[in-house]
Amino acid sequence: MLMIRTVDNRFALYPRSLAEKRVMQVFAHKHFYQLPVELEDVGTQELLGFDVDANKRRITYPQPEQLWKIRESTSAGSWHLRLSGLRKRAVLISRYSWPPSDRRRQILQIVDKYVEKGFSKARCKDIIRDLMY
Repeated sequence: MLMIRTVDNRFALYPRSLAEKRVMQVFAHKHFYQLPVELEDVGTQELLGFDVDANKRRITYPQPEQLWKIRESTSAGSWHLRLSGLRKRAVLISRYSWPPSDRRRQILQIVDKYVEKGFSKARCKDIIRDLMY
C-alpha cells in the first residue's frame, strides 16, 4: 500500500499497482494546482493527530513526549477538570486506534504519563473506567 499526504491535507491510500495509473500520477504531482502553487509531500505517517501505518494496518495515538503538555496535577479546578485532558486522549484512542486489541495498552500508557506528572493512578483509572473494555 502507498500512502501520501500533502500540505494541503490531501490524503490517499491505494495499492502500489495503481501508482502507475495516469490519474494517480496527476493526483500526486507537485504541480497539481498548477504553478506557482506547489504541493509538498509531508513525509510523515501523521493524519489528523494519529500515526497511520497502512502496511501494518495500525493507527496509534502519539503519546505526549514532554510532560509540559499535560496539565499540572496541582492546578486550579476540580479533579474532573484537571483530568479532562486524559479523558479526551483516552476517548480518541478508544474510538480511532486500530487494531482494537491495542487500545487498552495505549490508554494505560497515557495513564502512566499522567501518573508521572503527579496524578494518582486511582483517580486516572476512575476517570477512564468506562473506556477500559
